[in-house]
Order: sequence, then structure tokens, then C-alpha cells
Amino acid sequence: MTPRTDAEASQNADSLADKDRLDRILSRMGHTKLRLLALILGGVQDPQSASYELGISPVTVYHHLTALRAQGVVHVRRSGRATLYSANSLLDTDHVLGLLHIRTDPPERRGEKPSPDSPVARR
Repeated sequence: MTPRTDAEASQNADSLADKDRLDRILSRMGHTKLRLLALILGGVQDPQSASYELGISPVTVYHHLTALRAQGVVHVRRSGRATLYSANSLLDTDHVLGLLHIRTDPPERRGEKPSPDSPVARR
């Protein structure tokens, strides 16, 4: 095993710090942004296709993509006249899909007890 150089150790620490920052951003992200991010991770790169897939307006998609870009979650590039988006390489697809699953499934489908205030608990 070769010893790491200071530069490699520093780069690894920066990578872990970026991953922690992205995890914090993901934990506060709303359902629509998570769905959009899942599409991007799945290969959808252009906003028009994402708009169609999500069933929301292109303006809303652009709004969310602008916020995701500002947070460093997605990257943008131009290809001719098209604007294409890709996810930050530090993102874990399974983690994003797991967060999306948690936020869309009711507690009883996740194997948890529903809260006492939920309509399911009152039956």
C-alpha cells in the first residue's frame, strides 16, 4: 500500500466535506426537487424532458434547476442550442432514491407505525 501524499489526503478530506454538504442539502430538499434530481441521475438531461416526465411546467423545472445549480447539486453545460444538466458526481443515486421513497410512502408502507394524528391511526 502506497502512502498518501498531502495533496491526496487534502483532496479526500475536501471530497468528504462536499459529500457531507450535499447530504445536508438533500435532507432539506422538497419532493419535487428530489424527483427532478432522480430523473437527472437516471439520465434525463434536458429541462423539457424533465418537465414532461414530472408533469410540471418548464418554468418550474428551470426554477428548481437554478436552485440546484446554485447549491452545487447539478452542473450545466451547453451543447449547441441545448442546455443539459448532470448531477454532481458525489451524489449517491441510491441515497437520493431512498429519500424520495421515504417522502412518498406513508409510514405503514415503510414498516413504521403511523402517528396518532394520522387518519389511518384513527380507524
